[in-house]
Amino acid sequence: MPFNIQDHFIDESRPLKLRIIGAGFSGIYLGIRIPQRLRNIDLQILEKNDGIGGTWWENRYPGCACDIPAHSYQYTFEPNPHWSAFYAPANEICNYLTMVADKYGVNRFVRLSHRVTSCEWDDNIKRWKLAITNSKTTETYQDEADVLIVARGGLNNIKWPAIPGLHSFKGEVMHSAAWNERYDFCGKKIGVIGGGSSAIQIVPELQKRDRTHISCFVRSRTWISNPFGDMSMSKLGLDPAAFHFSDEQRNKFALDPESYLRFRKIIESDGNTMHGMFHKGSKVQDSAVAAFSAMMHERLKGRPEIAEALIPTFGVGCRRLTPGPGYLEALCQKNVDFVTDNIVAIQTGGVTSHPPFPTTPPFRPPRLIPAPPIQDLITLYCLNFYI
Repeated sequence: MPFNIQDHFIDESRPLKLRIIGAGFSGIYLGIRIPQRLRNIDLQILEKNDGIGGTWWENRYPGCACDIPAHSYQYTFEPNPHWSAFYAPANEICNYLTMVADKYGVNRFVRLSHRVTSCEWDDNIKRWKLAITNSKTTETYQDEADVLIVARGGLNNIKWPAIPGLHSFKGEVMHSAAWNERYDFCGKKIGVIGGGSSAIQIVPELQKRDRTHISCFVRSRTWISNPFGDMSMSKLGLDPAAFHFSDEQRNKFALDPESYLRFRKIIESDGNTMHGMFHKGSKVQDSAVAAFSAMMHERLKGRPEIAEALIPTFGVGCRRLTPGPGYLEALCQKNVDFVTDNIVAIQTGGVTSHPPFPTTPPFRPPRLIPAPPIQDLITLYCLNFYI
């Protein structure tokens, strides 16, 4: 075939259609860097929700926060000296992402309420074919892209557990990722199913609500760690148990960027020393197991039976590690029951459960946990059930 010279400038980039699925941390970042570094790009960021922020827009349960230091959980090019707490609450993180998107002009590329329902590579035209639904208008349309980037996150679609009778329950039922913010929990009996990172944040908050009583159904063991960054806080002369920053501290960070950068680097460096504890059979892991076990026993000394049921026999890192400020203390309160039973079914007025085998005191025999009056039982699913 003859070679044809086309009439283009030597530095002219060929046009590319680029589509990004998701406007969370990654999607927003791409909406900043791609226009900065590439030319002749037709860019769209397709977001299924009505707002940007990804998981931090969706998750609104009480106590929702990042479980690593917030000062490491941000864009390096846009440091935020104003985090109110070591573990920033979800609304602050969402507001931070909104601010960054506004500042860098990301929103011009974002299409809210646009869900990608299918994507398929067409080898004939060397392009992606997408089906996209606008949830506001219910219209579905087709699009094509030279480059498709999936930035939707790994914990995105809610999945309810397959418990018999789930839909027969007459009380309030909600998932941790689909929270009813209008519901008043005061004076209610609450069943929290699951012991993952969401439940670990929810339980301490609901336990403090007026006249609540919580039954925590926890089937699996989990490690609760010391706060990530506690060594950093000590090095910096800060109280590792004081997770909130004063106005004076935040103003210092804002007015002295070099001091703030040093603070961030110390936290980051200490965080990077954690990886050794995830090496199976290593001395570092053995030390972590001993330290976390002793700490959990100490914090659960008022309820030693919970310590026996909750502290794992497996090594640190086999399941997501979480610091869980206040969780173990909440489990020791009089208005909290820790239930290791297997849930057999959910009935109109409660949860039917059966103790695990073999039965060991103090756990109780099969029973229905009732909820009179019926409308006062709220069942919360905090299982991290996603697909």
